[in-house]
Amino acid sequence: MGSVQPDDGHAPEWHSAMIDVSESSLAELVVRDDSALDRCLRRLAATRSGPSEQIAGFNSAL
Repeated sequence: MGSVQPDDGHAPEWHSAMIDVSESSLAELVVRDDSALDRCLRRLAATRSGPSEQIAGFNSAL
């Protein structure tokens, strides 16, 4: 039915495209201008520094 993988006792090594940024501050990450992460962080920083908008969680007119 299905293919059987040989069991040699070792799991295949898995590589992730994720990076650990837990040791970096937001300011340090924003100065990097070489990645999609940088663009996302710049948008996040811009929205966080702008005026906050009140959002209602319940519409009482319904």
